[in-house]
Amino acid sequence: MKNRKTAIVGAGIGGLATAIAAADGGNHVEVFERSSEIKGVGAGMALWPNATRVLRQLGVLDQCVLKSGPLELLSVRLAGGKVVMKIPTEKFSTPAIALRRVDLHEALLSRLRGLRIQTGQHCLGIREADEGAYLVFKDGERGPYDVVIGADGIRSVLRQYVQGQVSLRYKGYAIWRGIAEAADLCAADGNFFEIWGPGQRFGILPMGQGRVCWYATINQPQGGRGTAREQKEALLKRFGGWAGPVVELIARTPLDALLHSDTYDREPYARWSRGRVVLIGDAVHPIPANLGMGGCMALEDALILGQLLNKPRDVMELFRRFELLRLNRVADISRRSGFIGAIGQLSSPVLTPVRDKLCDLIPGRLFTYTSRAIHSYQAEQVFRG
Repeated sequence: MKNRKTAIVGAGIGGLATAIAAADGGNHVEVFERSSEIKGVGAGMALWPNATRVLRQLGVLDQCVLKSGPLELLSVRLAGGKVVMKIPTEKFSTPAIALRRVDLHEALLSRLRGLRIQTGQHCLGIREADEGAYLVFKDGERGPYDVVIGADGIRSVLRQYVQGQVSLRYKGYAIWRGIAEAADLCAADGNFFEIWGPGQRFGILPMGQGRVCWYATINQPQGGRGTAREQKEALLKRFGGWAGPVVELIARTPLDALLHSDTYDREPYARWSRGRVVLIGDAVHPIPANLGMGGCMALEDALILGQLLNKPRDVMELFRRFELLRLNRVADISRRSGFIGAIGQLSSPVLTPVRDKLCDLIPGRLFTYTSRAIHSYQAEQVFRG
């Protein structure tokens, strides 16, 4: 049945993309967002061909490309500046790009004009009844809904309803992200970089329009905090001896554009739904940023679930189908991301030089071929019938 009354909790990338896909199929969609205003949160991000194909399907790819920079050749370097590997990005029907998260968010919002998005709505829980599911808020309930989609992020309230208490696993390192005006340092010519040192990495993604996104990962205990100024000063000290534009990119980043978060994942869990409730994105499968695939996976989830909701079948049957279609893909990406994180964050004085030497010996194009399974995925063709 189409025209299902559908509630989406969370107006991030996954929630908005799901809203587009479901509404395009004739479903009645309402979106609830905890924040008081709809805005993109985060720094920059990579969108690989598997994700830009989804954007094309949703009708926002051209808008995103206009505000992005191409990602065509990854150079892996050591802290002293030596290039140990060059990995070309394989060509597909849609490009690999880097852009600000806010620009992607605005592009998705532009496709939802007229859709009901309610802000300042902190979902506290869910209640299911024979006639449908009700969302519980501080000021009362909303519903009933035929479908409830939890797109409410890594600390999802709805995940607790679906899966119970499933603990986050700290991966041993934190990540900082920033955006700097730095056209004179890094041209948006398709080249992007990741620089490796013992227990830390620094990535550089030129995004066009004079902007450069960067990220830094550092091994440390979880929970490290401090003011933005203190964190910036610590980063400048930490990366002070690194070659290239690393220090200048940090220095040029405004304090309000510097973001910090610890890195987590969860033990893979086969149950993504319960009753009329289903989870997507970080709410069900948080993936560390080692492959730049977190947002990409949320977009894949969104399109596939949206397509399924347009089919005249029982909701719980559709949810089980969704789980079966996504479990292996998510497990594969999670495993690959974990491996890259473990290798990239090596801090052993014995193993780190071995890693660096191996990177210098292995042809970069080999990694281009092995990444084909990641970037060739076509979410729009996964579900047939």
